[in-house]
Amino acid sequence: NPNFNGTDILGYKISDNAGNSDSTITYIKVNPVNDAPVITKESITLSELGNSEILGSENIGQRVKDIISSFNIVTDVDIPFYIDISEVTGIAITSSTNLSANKWKYCFNCTDSSVYSDSSSWNDIGTVSNSNALLLGPDDRIAFDSNGVSSDASASLKFNLWDMTDGSTVNTYVNITSTGGTTAISTSTITVEQPVVQACVLTIPN
Repeated sequence: NPNFNGTDILGYKISDNAGNSDSTITYIKVNPVNDAPVITKESITLSELGNSEILGSENIGQRVKDIISSFNIVTDVDIPFYIDISEVTGIAITSSTNLSANKWKYCFNCTDSSVYSDSSSWNDIGTVSNSNALLLGPDDRIAFDSNGVSSDASASLKFNLWDMTDGSTVNTYVNITSTGGTTAISTSTITVEQPVVQACVLTIPN
């Protein structure tokens, strides 16, 4: 079991050709170490957004834990089967591709409709990278502000998974250049695609 920790027992007996023998028991303590989460997919595509959907109204984005559970994108040997892994896993956003003035946004601790329906609750993700990654928790939301996009297009962002065991705080920017192994950050990244489509306009002649 590569994830074993606790106390193990090793017993052994030594004997010689003269019939002399002795035996002993050794107790071996195996200390637990963290294992970074593992991403199971390279990319996912969210449901289409219309280019007239208002952020906080028709467009309320996606909770981090809903993305993780809906797309089944993570495994973590440290999480026992009886715990919902999406409830204890966050993300570290390292890249975002905007469409001109339309940008990716996030809403911190966005569980209640009174929060995510308020446009002032949504913040620009801003400039992110491996050395300046935005940490978001399970109850935070991400959304692309599609209102006013002039043509069919797609915006994207990339993130690593974060198991939230390193003492870092959500809604902060951190350096995640060290990943995998016993760190809290997955080695791989996942790309999220957000398609945006133009609203259909029906023109009726006189």
